[in-house]
Amino acid sequence: MSAIFAVTVQAEVTRFVVTESGGTTKLGTTPIKAGVPILLRITAVDDSGSTVTTYNNKVTIKLADPRQPNTSWASASAVLVNGVVNGVSIIP
Repeated sequence: MSAIFAVTVQAEVTRFVVTESGGTTKLGTTPIKAGVPILLRITAVDDSGSTVTTYNNKVTIKLADPRQPNTSWASASAVLVNGVVNGVSIIP
């Protein structure tokens, strides 16, 4: 008698990719202006760059002030569902 087992391996999140909301446009392609909201997409990815669809957690993103390295302009929190959150608004 033999048994067949199915093993599912969950990918590990190794980094977060932050782009402009809606897709793959690199952050900063559209000029960032103080007081004007930026809409972001945050994606949890593994070593190969694939979305980790089992990741469902809260993240906080901070925009650094380019003039003062240890300070931030603004921050926002969001919950990733299936490894992605889209439309996160942050105001620098």
